[in-house]
Amino acid sequence: MSTTLEQGRAGARAVAATSQVWTMDRVRKVAGRVALYTTIVLGSIAVSLPWAWLIMSSLKGNIEIHTFPIYFLPQKFVWRNYLEVLYYGWSGPVSEGSGMGSLWPRYFLNTSIIAVFVLIGTLFSNALVAFSFARLRWRWRNPLFFVVLATMMLPGQVTMIPTYLVFSQVFKWINTWYPQIVPAFFGSAWAIFLLRQFMMTIPIEIDESARLDGCSDWTLFWRMILPMSSPALGAIAIFTFNGVWNDMFTPLLYVRKPELMNVAIGLSNMRTMGSLFGLRFPRDELAMAASVVVSIPLIILFFLFQRYYIQGVVITGVKG
Repeated sequence: MSTTLEQGRAGARAVAATSQVWTMDRVRKVAGRVALYTTIVLGSIAVSLPWAWLIMSSLKGNIEIHTFPIYFLPQKFVWRNYLEVLYYGWSGPVSEGSGMGSLWPRYFLNTSIIAVFVLIGTLFSNALVAFSFARLRWRWRNPLFFVVLATMMLPGQVTMIPTYLVFSQVFKWINTWYPQIVPAFFGSAWAIFLLRQFMMTIPIEIDESARLDGCSDWTLFWRMILPMSSPALGAIAIFTFNGVWNDMFTPLLYVRKPELMNVAIGLSNMRTMGSLFGLRFPRDELAMAASVVVSIPLIILFFLFQRYYIQGVVITGVKG
């Protein structure tokens, strides 16, 4: 009888100890999740706060945006700011809002055309070179690849003046889009490296099977390797589009005509737009509204193709 009681007590103590251990593990898991989600929420707020402030500032009047103390929410929502930017002509340093027509639709069209051609040139040229480095066997392949990587060590300030002299004096490309588009068709060391590392993760047995079926190098590249490289291509496309959309320096060097400028130049021209008694005064609320409109395509692009962006970055960074 005593033995049975002792066994029962021992079993109860074991169950209690097991229950206590399970409870402590659960507490630690819950505490870890709470800490994780709290960090994510705080980080999201910190990252989103400038964007929220930009939107709220774009809906304020000119007097309210310069008053102190500063209010986060506008006392009166001024939706006319967006109409004034996109329609009534606050789009250039000589415009005074007289209804002469806005250049912003032209800015968006120009930037979109440039981005499309740059994307085509970047994706095609870099994919072709990366395919040669990753899947073909030819002499001096590795030394030439290291030479390509070495060009990444040259800062843009070193090649800026020679490039400008060639484009302006030799090719006479001032007031054209060629300096922004043509270099994209001649490869980028960063994009070549990214695509080469990704293509090297594709099993080589695919090449052997394709060649046994009679595929040429071009067929192998166009119909098999290129579709398989879509994650890396998507990542490069996002970075390239973002760079072209925000590029202010290149058109600032080569473009003088307002009808050929892009959205970045349009934003830079909106710091002091109006004339009051012969003086210029800041229209920061219009600059904020224009900034919101300019950033919308980038946000849409990222959310549509974020799967390719994340997958391309992760896969390329894991194996190379």
